[in-house]
Amino acid sequence: MKYALISILVILYLTASAQLHAAVDTHDDHEAAESHEMDSHDENNEHDEHGEQEEHSADDGHGHGSEDTAHAGEAPGVMLSEGERMSIGIVLAEAGFGTVDQALSLPGEVSFDGERYVHLIPRIPGVVKNIAADIGDTVKAGQVLAVLESRELAESAAAYLALIERAKLSRSVLERENELRTKKISSEEEFLRARSEARAVEIDLQLQRENLLAAGLHSEHIAILEKGGDLKRYELISPLDGIIVKRELILGSRVDESCTPFEIANLDRLWVNMSIYQDSIGKIQSGDPVI
Repeated sequence: MKYALISILVILYLTASAQLHAAVDTHDDHEAAESHEMDSHDENNEHDEHGEQEEHSADDGHGHGSEDTAHAGEAPGVMLSEGERMSIGIVLAEAGFGTVDQALSLPGEVSFDGERYVHLIPRIPGVVKNIAADIGDTVKAGQVLAVLESRELAESAAAYLALIERAKLSRSVLERENELRTKKISSEEEFLRARSEARAVEIDLQLQRENLLAAGLHSEHIAILEKGGDLKRYELISPLDGIIVKRELILGSRVDESCTPFEIANLDRLWVNMSIYQDSIGKIQSGDPVI
């Protein structure tokens, strides 16, 4: 009885295992079939798409080929109206002989016109008392740029004024000697001596006046001196219209002929200094424009 029960259990176990194994195999076979079906479906789709692309490419190739064939004999171009050609500078003309303009690029330097550029230098040493202009200022000819106080000018002016007084005295003596000679009171020799003295004083006076003018004083300044004006005032005056391009002047400093307080340039005309290469000399003629 015991052995019969065990046999029945073994048979049931084997039967259940076989059924379970069969069910698992059936499920695996079903999944494999589904996977194979999906792969076949994807291949069919890819094949169909590839076929459509080939057909489309064939159609496109046929279409473009026809279009290219249609335009093969035409040259590409842009059509412009007369107004458009004129706006961009296109000119239509008949081809013929003519002159070809050539342009040369040369190294150069722009500089001031040497005839309109000055170094303003004091002709008499002095101490700077006033500065009336600076770099970049536009000045006019005759404009006062600075004022100096000069001991040397004072001495020259004093000597000039002293000669003026001597000249007055010598003229007075000459007039008196001339009267005495007319009245036979004075000799001819005394008259000639007085006249010589008067001429010598006049020469010294004229020389001293020329020295003041050479120092930069104008006739107006000398006239002021003769009327008792300031003997030490010396003005630096612009000799031309232009712009101050350099200034080396400080209040209270002493300047002389070795200094250049101002540099003035007239910019109405400039110079261009260019370096011309040896092989380019034959290409340049007098009157060629420079840009």
